[in-house]
Amino acid sequence: MQKYVGAICVTVILVCTGSTLAQEKGPAPEKGTQNNQLLIDNDKYRVNETRAKPGDRNNMQQRPDRIVVHLNAGKQRITCSDGKTEEREFKAGQVEFRKADTCQSVNIGATETRNLVISAK
Repeated sequence: MQKYVGAICVTVILVCTGSTLAQEKGPAPEKGTQNNQLLIDNDKYRVNETRAKPGDRNNMQQRPDRIVVHLNAGKQRITCSDGKTEEREFKAGQVEFRKADTCQSVNIGATETRNLVISAK
């Protein structure tokens, strides 16, 4: 597990060295929606930090292949466009690869979740 977290950290650092950091924040998210902050957006990669308070959700939308680094423990319900639903629990430091999909997630845990989402363009 430690190897994966270390590899992800090195990858993020390498991406940061050749990236453009987002300088402007968008409008505040609507109540009940996940807060996304764009950290890196260059010609090769996009890195977002996501925060979701209990009950917050993100929009049902198509997402590319991505690596998700869970910065703290949490629990989510993920619903895909085909109607398939699953509940997942995550530990702090857990790293996962998610294939491209069209889905929505809801924080069903008791605490705010924080994740880094890294996707190639």
